[in-house]
Amino acid sequence: MTHFGIQKRNRLKKATLQLFSLALGFAGASHSAANNNGTTTELLMIESEDCPYCRKFDREIADIYPKTTEGKRAPLSRHTLGDKLPEKYADIDITSRTMTPTFILIENNKEIDRLVGYNSDEFFWFLLSDLFNKLPTQSQSK
Repeated sequence: MTHFGIQKRNRLKKATLQLFSLALGFAGASHSAANNNGTTTELLMIESEDCPYCRKFDREIADIYPKTTEGKRAPLSRHTLGDKLPEKYADIDITSRTMTPTFILIENNKEIDRLVGYNSDEFFWFLLSDLFNKLPTQSQSK
């Protein structure tokens, strides 16, 4: 396959993934950061200004994430590595061995698990689903 053919296939694949993510977002429109059972869930992103993988995340995911089921259920909260985090994150350790980007799934201000690094949109969605599977059963059903 020619270089042009590979680029065209990759653009089509990316567009398909974006449309799929948007469709999931509209199907799950009833989810929100504050679930019906009173829990709050969010995805904390620790980034740095000079991080090329953070910029890649911006190009591939950032615009569509809020429209997805995951984005409605756990809105993205972005913070720069080295900046003081809000008090609600007092129990979240971002000082030791943190690489950027790091995505931390938080429920009721407690860390559930984290995803370190960003490779591609495909890996991100796959690994993010693993993080969401670690949420307590009660909050998964809401």
